[in-house]
Amino acid sequence: MADKTPNIILILADSLRADALGCYGNPHGVTPHIDELADRGLRYETCYSTSPLCVPARSQLLSGRLCHETGNMQNQAWRFHTDRPTEVDGVCLDPGVTTLPERLHDLGYNSAHLGKNHFYPRDCSYGFQEMEQCDFYGRDVYEKDDYYLHLKEKGSAHLHRDAFGRMDVVGTGGAGAIRDSFGLVDRLCPYVSELPAELQTTPWLGERTRTFLRRQSAEKPFFLVTSFYAPHDPYCVSSPNDKRFDWQSMELPALPEQLQPSAKHVGEQSLRTILPDETWRKNIAHYLANVSLIDREVGAIVEQLKEQGMYENTLILLTSDHGDTLGEHRIWGKNLMYECCARIPLIVHHGGGKTARGVTHETATLLDIFPTLLRQAGVEPEDDRIAGRTLDLDSTAASPDDRVVVGELANSQYPQYFIRQGSWKLIYLDGYPAWELYNLSEDPGELNDLSASEPGIRDNLHQILQDWVTREGPHVRPAHPGTDQIDMQELCRLSHL
Repeated sequence: MADKTPNIILILADSLRADALGCYGNPHGVTPHIDELADRGLRYETCYSTSPLCVPARSQLLSGRLCHETGNMQNQAWRFHTDRPTEVDGVCLDPGVTTLPERLHDLGYNSAHLGKNHFYPRDCSYGFQEMEQCDFYGRDVYEKDDYYLHLKEKGSAHLHRDAFGRMDVVGTGGAGAIRDSFGLVDRLCPYVSELPAELQTTPWLGERTRTFLRRQSAEKPFFLVTSFYAPHDPYCVSSPNDKRFDWQSMELPALPEQLQPSAKHVGEQSLRTILPDETWRKNIAHYLANVSLIDREVGAIVEQLKEQGMYENTLILLTSDHGDTLGEHRIWGKNLMYECCARIPLIVHHGGGKTARGVTHETATLLDIFPTLLRQAGVEPEDDRIAGRTLDLDSTAASPDDRVVVGELANSQYPQYFIRQGSWKLIYLDGYPAWELYNLSEDPGELNDLSASEPGIRDNLHQILQDWVTREGPHVRPAHPGTDQIDMQELCRLSHL
């Protein structure tokens, strides 16, 4: 694509729905800088997070492999390839897995990961040469977290939880009291943080990204992941950003007449509730405010590249790990196979114009980023276990392709899947009486389940899915000999630090 090896910046925003961006149709003028990247680059109309949950999605970005291959099928990773779950709450990769930053390092790249990584162990770099972390680790503060250390330097360490919407503002004087517990329903309360807006996670990460760029030399390419924690719930902003969008003007989504099978089952462990309209609208307004703040930092990052003279040789990709229901389907959260969770933005922009310009209808997935970036760096993947395909950045596809996309997640004892081909999408819970069939061309909100009225299409997609499951065997993994005696944390540390 280019005579000179390009710099690469991968910008991730946690829980970013495609339709939160202006270039994907959002009417609120939220994202002018991102929209400009899309206008001057390549925007994928359809891109999927095939495992729409934080850890599974991020494991796919790192490894290029399906999440069942690495054992990262939910936010608690499996012990390598065994069928025994372990509470690690983070991406946990077998030391034998070669990661994207490791491959790019071998090709001469400097690499860095800034922001939310959701790795396990917390200080495991998985091949990145530099890391600066900004994550929420629960009740106990991770003392090495760079964002926490920044707040500590500013005299605001006591508001670290508050920055993530994890404190109650009850009592006198607006003083925050740490909750004894933080239930799922608490995540649905639109929250105004006591932390000054300039100390929030988004501007901190934007500044750390610009600092990294100022240290780079034109003599060596870099691979940078800038990973925003926002707009992840709770829907938390600092004043005056709670007034950035008029909550009363937020449009509520259409809802199905009754709780759908997948939402009913997954909702038994998730955020199944209908909020008062005022709370619902405020959540949407806060969500969009966070997206707008990310957009501002994206604009500043582009300006920094121009100041450094690096813009014309930098490839920028903007995407997300998954979306957010924002109350659609009578449920809140993610961990579902509906479009609001699984469909994400993907924008690819080269400052020197060395990608196609326009909208492509080639169907993309997060798994495609690994092989696509290797090609941009001048090589092809050598590992036949890389699951994605290399995207064509040099042209636009005028009409949708017929690529078969399969999504997977482990949910309790019932694995859930989706399969899409053309306009049709089947959602299926294995071992549970739930399937849903949608024609996305006519019903993009997935409100009209056609599984009963279109049995031929349903059965055909189900057979393709069953063939995939038989071939992949995603839920029966042979144990590694001696795995129970292996110190997993130490192995990860030795392999990837």
